[in-house]
Amino acid sequence: MDKSTVFTYENSIGSLTFAMDSAFWLSDVAGASSVEVDLTETRTDEQYGAVLTGQSAAPRTLTLNGCIFEPLQEHRRQLLRVMAPLTPARLTKRDAGGSYWLDVSPMKTPEVSAGEGVQQFQAQLRASWPFWRSEVNHRTTVAGLDPLFSFPFYTGGNWKISQYTQNYFRNIPNDGNVPIPFQMVFTAEGRVENPWLYHMGTRREIRLQMVMQAGQQVRVSTQPGEKGVWLETPGKTENGFRFLTVDSDLSMVLLPGDNLLRMGADAFRENLSAGVSAPRGVISGV
Repeated sequence: MDKSTVFTYENSIGSLTFAMDSAFWLSDVAGASSVEVDLTETRTDEQYGAVLTGQSAAPRTLTLNGCIFEPLQEHRRQLLRVMAPLTPARLTKRDAGGSYWLDVSPMKTPEVSAGEGVQQFQAQLRASWPFWRSEVNHRTTVAGLDPLFSFPFYTGGNWKISQYTQNYFRNIPNDGNVPIPFQMVFTAEGRVENPWLYHMGTRREIRLQMVMQAGQQVRVSTQPGEKGVWLETPGKTENGFRFLTVDSDLSMVLLPGDNLLRMGADAFRENLSAGVSAPRGVISGV
């Protein structure tokens, strides 16, 4: 691990910082840069080669090798207490290239060697969703008010705090190299019937079979571990999965490159605004 790299392990118990100026060092993090891909193939008699019929990214296993320094007993207890079994955590890597994180669970809690002055340890972590996500989130308005105010601010000439957009098409770029799940919010400024979001590239859709009233919001998430639909009214949040049509796709993602999205409703579309929120970049390795 170079001098500019810092790893942080954080869960409900506490946190550990692995850095060159810390009592916890990492000499190697195996599995941080590569992803295994499971391929499904079919073959028939007398066929040359095979036909690829499916592929999926496998969960990521990381092996942490490092050491702890004086005071040994205090830091040894801290390491073993925080890296506890059955306690999910977030592993974050920060370096000159940015800051990325994984949700992980211990596969093997630290095995710590005996020694004077310094002790070696090894631990294994499992990331069920294998891709590194940026700590920076990006929110894009598909339809509604686009913010225009920013600093530095000049008072001369004509200017606007925001501007309403009604083109109902919006391109959302994905700067990473893997698909990104996202979260979207439908907001009703008045009566709206059956709102929907359509991905022009993949031809996948999220559609709600409901009549929204002014002030209501529907939040839809395609993110791993958070997939679902929630109806939010002032002072109340309830499960909105029942409003989702059977052909809606909660596996919709933003593909690497450009993603042209279209928002609409069966009636009163002018009363609808929608926004999409996703990590700024998601990458396969760091």
